[in-house]
Amino acid sequence: MKAIQIQKVIEEVAKQLKVDPVAILTAGSSSRNVSTARYMCAFLLKDCLPKTKIASLLGRRNDQYVYSAVNRVIERSRNDHEFYLLVLKIGEKFGIGFR
Repeated sequence: MKAIQIQKVIEEVAKQLKVDPVAILTAGSSSRNVSTARYMCAFLLKDCLPKTKIASLLGRRNDQYVYSAVNRVIERSRNDHEFYLLVLKIGEKFGIGFR
């Protein structure tokens, strides 16, 4: 995935969750919506970039964050159908499958 596509994924997640895209990439930002946007981005980018690069991009220290974020998306998707549909919608826009 090219850098411009990665940026567009982040911008689309930010738009859908009504947060500033810069906040998603900033380590100090931790409102609930920003945290949700950040872990959704990690999930959507998991097959496109190495886990360490995703963590770094999202202002996190190590790839363990990405594993945790992916699990959060999966678990929340099981319990929150609207969230699942949102992840699907964004993923489909960029040709990213839910798995």
